[in-house]
Amino acid sequence: MYADTNDVEKYAIENNIHYLKYDEFFYNIKEMDSGLANKVYRAKCNKTYVTLKSFSSDNTTVVKEIIREIKLNDKIISEENILRFYGITLSDSNQCLLVMEYVEGGTLRNYLHEKFPSMDWQIKCKFAIEILSAIESMHEKGIVHEDLNSNNILVDRVSIKISDFGLSRRFKDQSSYDTLPYDAPEGFLNITNENLYSSGQIEKLKKCNVYSVGG
Repeated sequence: MYADTNDVEKYAIENNIHYLKYDEFFYNIKEMDSGLANKVYRAKCNKTYVTLKSFSSDNTTVVKEIIREIKLNDKIISEENILRFYGITLSDSNQCLLVMEYVEGGTLRNYLHEKFPSMDWQIKCKFAIEILSAIESMHEKGIVHEDLNSNNILVDRVSIKISDFGLSRRFKDQSSYDTLPYDAPEGFLNITNENLYSSGQIEKLKKCNVYSVGG
């Protein structure tokens, strides 16, 4: 287990991932959102806001999953509708945090709940095209999203940002059914940790992503 700062920093460096020292880089930290499995904070870093996200698991598991997400993110860093991942840090309470781009508009779910009646078709079509464009870019790179739903899509002014590739799903409470309408029926069949990234499974999950966009 990566029990202390030196272990986490060493593992990050070995994997060519930016490690940002918590006390040196982050200030004005404010909790924004809390779920059953994670917490989200807004923080200042070099005079710019960033998002810090924690996950309720041991540091060994979290570090490996965060590094996997960052490496996937690096493959499509030029896609403007994918949220940028900056690196990893370890909080004062010894918890691993993913450092991400900050988006002020919140989730697409909340945005639609508040503004859908007043949205014109131009904005609705723009959002749909941006989501599809981001998913297409991911699929072209052999990347699939494991938890595509309106809670993992953020609104940056009048643009869309897809926030992760399934990291939240791997740490969330499995008894939660709030995103069930976005899950394709075939996505529940034969998905295990062992075959999740096989070529056949990736092709199946690509189709599940298309289903989720229509959710």
